[in-house]
Amino acid sequence: MDVIELFPTSIGKFRYIKNSELKKSVMQVMHTADSADVTVKEFSTHYFENNNKFLENVEFLDFKNFLIGSATQYIKDFLEIDSEIILPLCWINCADSGHRLEKHNHGNSYISGTYYLNFDTLDHAPLTFYKSVLGNTHPYFDVVPKNYNIHNAGRCELSQIQEGDLFLWPSHIEHGYEKNLKDNRISISMNFLPSVVNNGTYKFKITQL
Repeated sequence: MDVIELFPTSIGKFRYIKNSELKKSVMQVMHTADSADVTVKEFSTHYFENNNKFLENVEFLDFKNFLIGSATQYIKDFLEIDSEIILPLCWINCADSGHRLEKHNHGNSYISGTYYLNFDTLDHAPLTFYKSVLGNTHPYFDVVPKNYNIHNAGRCELSQIQEGDLFLWPSHIEHGYEKNLKDNRISISMNFLPSVVNNGTYKFKITQL
């Protein structure tokens, strides 16, 4: 039997070698953040969820360049799209024990990503991606296979996450994670957009207000 792969999804993985220095700066920003920039939930806290304020600090310039450079490489190497990349939103997540993130995707975004700043491979929940199906509007069969593989799995868990890892993926892909077993799971999430959208017939430019 020949197998023809249709529409494979590629997750980009990048490595930031200055995580120790970055962690100190981010922790300081978290501790001194204005209350307006902090969203407290039952088992998690989000910082700068509605703006890029913390990336404006000079100590984060190298990290910001790393993020934009990684996203630029991702769309050129994997998607073969030649456009400058803008970073309209980047925020910090701190999850405590007991937290789980429901599967979701990111609207009004082209590429999304998560950077792992403080991560315990044993007790912090790994990132999980989910296969999109039409179950909400169309019936489909959910048959349990004898063994799971890339063709029949409905989810994929990234179990080899280390501090300093950045993962990038198309923003429509659903993702989340199951129950977190330890406090201070700190990650940085982000959305990217191409500065120019070209569908072959017309193009338009995206600017951030």
